[in-house]
Amino acid sequence: MALDSTRRRVLVAFRQPAVLVSFDAASGAVQERIEICGDADDVFVDPRRGYIYVACGQGAIDVLVFLAVRATGSEGAAVWQLRPLDRP
Repeated sequence: MALDSTRRRVLVAFRQPAVLVSFDAASGAVQERIEICGDADDVFVDPRRGYIYVACGQGAIDVLVFLAVRATGSEGAAVWQLRPLDRP
């Protein structure tokens, strides 16, 4: 679990099923569910960059970034989830 005080949410990594769930810190309402690695050990928040790091027991780190996208004439507002590309 991790507290993201900047965005007023609590992040919880579950193993079965392997998801990261964002809860509103005040109401407890679920805000977002995202698939993550299957063996999550810990969750960290980088408030300066807006990144969420999920450390995985299998030797991997999931890095998640959320971007608020404003509405246009043809599409409504959205929240995009971005993951950096793996590079050799």
